[in-house]
Amino acid sequence: MMLRAFGNSLLALFALDALLTLLLGLSGALPVLQGIASAAVILLCPLAALVMVFSRRLPVAVFGPVVLFTLWATLGAMPLPLWLPAGRLFSVLGVVQLAVAAGAAVLWLRAEEDDRPLSWGARAGRAGGLLLGTPAIVVVYAVASAAVGIQSATAGFVGLGLEGVWVAHRTYARDDQAVHLIGMIHIGDAERYPALFAGIPEQDALVLAEGVTDTAAAVAQGGTELQYGSVAAALDLSQQAAVESLTDIPVRYADVDMSDFSTETVWLIGRLGRMMDAADRAAFFAQYQALSVELAARPELTDQLFADILDLRNAHLIGELDAALSAFAVVVVPWGAYHLPEVATAVESRGFALVAEERVVLIPYAVLAGAVVGAGG
Repeated sequence: MMLRAFGNSLLALFALDALLTLLLGLSGALPVLQGIASAAVILLCPLAALVMVFSRRLPVAVFGPVVLFTLWATLGAMPLPLWLPAGRLFSVLGVVQLAVAAGAAVLWLRAEEDDRPLSWGARAGRAGGLLLGTPAIVVVYAVASAAVGIQSATAGFVGLGLEGVWVAHRTYARDDQAVHLIGMIHIGDAERYPALFAGIPEQDALVLAEGVTDTAAAVAQGGTELQYGSVAAALDLSQQAAVESLTDIPVRYADVDMSDFSTETVWLIGRLGRMMDAADRAAFFAQYQALSVELAARPELTDQLFADILDLRNAHLIGELDAALSAFAVVVVPWGAYHLPEVATAVESRGFALVAEERVVLIPYAVLAGAVVGAGG
């Protein structure tokens, strides 16, 4: 009876979480309640998996899909975030979860209670599959999702290789002019950044650098300037140095000012800055969780943020690029990799063709592994 009650409770919570997720996607309502229901399901699913190892009373056909869906959704529900905005993503997840819940409920109602004990061999096989298979599945899924997501979002300007996280330096040519698009990551191995600029002709060349100014100290009034130093230090890496220290080519900053952003974006950047500057991991994750709940309830904040930090800045950069091409033979654009797909399209639309690509590993796996081992010790 206890296992039957446990199964009923898990399926009821799973269905409730599905309804609240759908409601959150459609209207942004009840984000805290949805978070609580989701957390309860996440906590119960490992227990259900353990029970399925040792007993037939929770049928794998019923609860296996529930556990697998919860694991998939908890790990990011890839590849759906690549295709769907936040609001629609929650709606789709809610619909899929409702379908899983309905199917599990039907099978659960039809299932007869099976008291036959599992053989020790069956228990050992299930336990081995759970203990060995689950971590392997999680690792493979996480790595594959990260690789696909990063390369899709950056149009291949960033990727995961055998040695580490690499960025691309692409050269485009038109007649006697060249444009160099360099995907940048704001944290990495400090000694590797200069290699991104190696081989670029310095004569009649200009670097269009990234860097939002804040002349009115707008962020400082409601938060903290966004820096990556603490995150980089935790990973035994360095925050990207100023472009002027990486190349001898003259540099012109081609970014916007914070005053060009909406007030919502300025506020959100301040919140992100405080989070990145958290005193310890506990404070970081507490702020991250609080901000995630707020953004889930107000998806328009995320939409406005991307409109400002991507669309607005890209439009400004492309205008600066056109101006530079009217005066220089070589223009170098070392910007965050998420900006470069749109910039590359603009470059190609102006008659430039891709003639070369080089990749530089900025975040070696060996360094990350050392940071993890050091943190654990």
